[in-house]
Amino acid sequence: MGEFEFGLLYSFRNPARWYQQATQFYADHIHHIAQMEKVGFDAIWLTEHHFWEDGYLPSLPTMTAAIAIVTEKVWIGHSIAQLPLHHPVTMAEDIAVADLLSGGRVRMGVGLGRMNFDWRPSFEQEGLVFGAPNVGRDRARMFEEQIEILKKCWRDEPFRHSGEFYDFPEISVTPKPAQQGGPKIWFGVGDQAKKPLDRAARLGHGWTGGPGGLTNYLDKVREHGRMDEAANAIVFMHRYPAADPEMMEVKYGPYLDYHYREYTAGQRQPPMPKAWSGRSGSEAAQQPAKPWSFAEPGVIAEELDQLQARGATGALWHAPITGADATESIPHFASIVDDVKPLMTDAVPVS
Repeated sequence: MGEFEFGLLYSFRNPARWYQQATQFYADHIHHIAQMEKVGFDAIWLTEHHFWEDGYLPSLPTMTAAIAIVTEKVWIGHSIAQLPLHHPVTMAEDIAVADLLSGGRVRMGVGLGRMNFDWRPSFEQEGLVFGAPNVGRDRARMFEEQIEILKKCWRDEPFRHSGEFYDFPEISVTPKPAQQGGPKIWFGVGDQAKKPLDRAARLGHGWTGGPGGLTNYLDKVREHGRMDEAANAIVFMHRYPAADPEMMEVKYGPYLDYHYREYTAGQRQPPMPKAWSGRSGSEAAQQPAKPWSFAEPGVIAEELDQLQARGATGALWHAPITGADATESIPHFASIVDDVKPLMTDAVPVS
């Protein structure tokens, strides 16, 4: 089997219904991350939002640096930093420091951020407070200019910039990151968002997103002839391994219901079955039986094999389950590596 990457995504959400004292909550999450590195996960990913009632992580550079201190091997990525909410030079400086602290293990994951604020006012407030356009085409132009600036900041030579949104004299941004030329830039894009998927492929960047976007992304990468530098695709997984799925559904069902309901405007579950329809594998994997949130390790391994055969280079899971005790869940997440990974086969990528 090729190097298929296993990762976890942390949002640090602390809902009022199961509120945990904030200092201990953060300490438990950092401990969870350190333990997941020891278990054998390859990457830790972070995600960003602002003004959420449950304290959704608002500061990716700070947390990136914190994780760099307590880990030694894992990649530390973002899925995503909402780049239009940040000044690109400040972000470049912060990420350079975090990359130095990590010894060169940072991935700069970026995206436009949410603008469908009809059902969550905080999405609109993010743009208003931080000065980002709340019109998609305007934010997209700002985003591409910011990507250009990030790359300039991490080069060895001084530069000046004159663009549509930013204009500043010659500067030399220091210190430089540990990685020559700066961390690799990844895009986080929705499954069916055709223009953003095209942008990620056209600019030659890796991608994180749902299973439904995998083929769309890779098709665009081939179309733009960027298979050598892009074609890195990390797919979100929405089911967890369990020896007794029904028991785990009872235990964690309310937490998972909160997790998806609060982020997807009432949608209880992601559209899982279509992600694997028409592909190799058993009918059971293509049409998951209830309970949908958990499955036996062999079923999860088969789903991962199918994703790898379609061109995915890795997978990630939300961790720990929002609202649940982080420390208590350590053995459960260890099962992803201990019990699922060994069951994967040598998947043959589709052409």
